[in-house]
Amino acid sequence: ILNNVNQILSEAIIQEKIFLKDHGEKSLRTALLLVRQAIREADALKGYPLFATSDIRRFADCLKKYEQSLIQLSREIISLDAKDIELLENINDFNLKTIEIIGTVNAYDSLCQLENKKPNLHILKLRDVARDAVIAATRIFSVLKNQLFAKENPDAFLEGNRMALKMLRDQVQH
Repeated sequence: ILNNVNQILSEAIIQEKIFLKDHGEKSLRTALLLVRQAIREADALKGYPLFATSDIRRFADCLKKYEQSLIQLSREIISLDAKDIELLENINDFNLKTIEIIGTVNAYDSLCQLENKKPNLHILKLRDVARDAVIAATRIFSVLKNQLFAKENPDAFLEGNRMALKMLRDQVQH
């Protein structure tokens, strides 16, 4: 039975690692089923006088804690995935609104040229700021996703974020 429990737990750990990479529901479900199967197998050890009841209980408690930890971890990952989607939607919305601003300024610039009028330089500058804002926001998101989450490197995130914000500040000041 112990060898069986060991095999089941090894398979559960493999499925957990797959879940950590792909965040797939199937790998999570499989990992949880395997842990629950290991808990049932551990309970079956009670029928063998070779093992102390207290040891079996502690072993089963450890397996149950592992199950609860896996459930909590999956909730956190699912929550992060939802935030990631929300962030993508917000960035997409920001990009669409910025493109709309750029289009409006372009139309204003074209109209001024057609009417042989001098365009307001502040309005034309808004187009440049909008373009740079898109670049900076994209860079911040990329740094956030790649350095902070994927590589778990807060220093690289802070440096990349600082550079993107500096670029945006420099553009606004000029």
